[in-house]
Parts: sequence; C-alpha cells; structure tokens
Amino acid sequence: MNGHCQKSTWQAKHKNTVPPMSLEPIIVRVTGYGTYKSARGKVTERQRLMAMRASKLDAFRSLAERVYGMVIYGSSTVKDFALENDQFRTWVDSYIRGAKIIAVNEMAGGAFETVVELVLESRFRECLTHTNHFRYTEECRMLLSSGKEMVRNPGKTPGSGAQYYF
Repeated sequence: MNGHCQKSTWQAKHKNTVPPMSLEPIIVRVTGYGTYKSARGKVTERQRLMAMRASKLDAFRSLAERVYGMVIYGSSTVKDFALENDQFRTWVDSYIRGAKIIAVNEMAGGAFETVVELVLESRFRECLTHTNHFRYTEECRMLLSSGKEMVRNPGKTPGSGAQYYF
C-alpha cells in the first residue's frame, strides 16, 4: 500500500473529527439523596451520618449512570393480552475519578442532598466522537460487561475485565 492510500483512508475515517483542542470540557453535575428511618421521632447521630453517606453514594451512582450509562434488564408477563407482571433491574459498575463533592445539605425533612460534579476533558469527548464503539477502545479505557454475572450472583463482583474505566 502506498502512502497516498493510507492518508486517504485515514482522512475518510476521520473526516468528521473535530480536533481535540477545539472541544470545550463538559461539566456533569448530579444530585444524590439519602434519608433515615426514625423510630418514634428519635434520630441518632449514626442515622444522620448514614443518611449523609447514602446521599453521597446516590450522587456517585447518578454520575456513573450519566457518564457511562447503565445496563437495564427487564421482563414482562402477558396473559390473554393483559399485562400480568412487569419488572426490571438496573445495574451500574464503574470507576469514577476526579469527581468533586460540591455541596452536602441537610434538608428540612431530615434527608440529605449531595451535589457532585465531574469535568469531562476534551480527550474523553474525543473518544466519544471517534468511533461508535468508544467503550471498547483502549484509548478511552472504558470496558463494559454484560452485567449478567451480577444478576445471577449478586454477592460476587465481576472480574477486572468486567468494569468500566475512566
């Protein structure tokens, strides 16, 4: 193959690619919530701290869903053209690096609200625009698993090849 064909092939493959320096960072901001069960109106400090922790974890889960997406499993049962049963599960498995907790607020009803922010730099965005299969490229370092391992064996964690990387 001569150099001209190689250049033309590369140009055809990347003709709609925007140079990475011209892409602005994307700021993703999400909110998570957590609450506690109060027995007879008494709330311990432990319950408050656990509610605060739950709100942080909910915010990080929301961030992972927003950036990487989620796996959804569902099933429906129809009998005599009428829906009898409808259920679904969602699954997220992700590493989040560089996220910042912007605010943690205790709300009037006793719940906590946590705001988390992540800046997606141009390199990440470039990975999204280069190929339709961005999750599988080594450059983006994001691997997806089927998630079936978690549904079948909820107590087990998937192997290192079954996680998302950022």
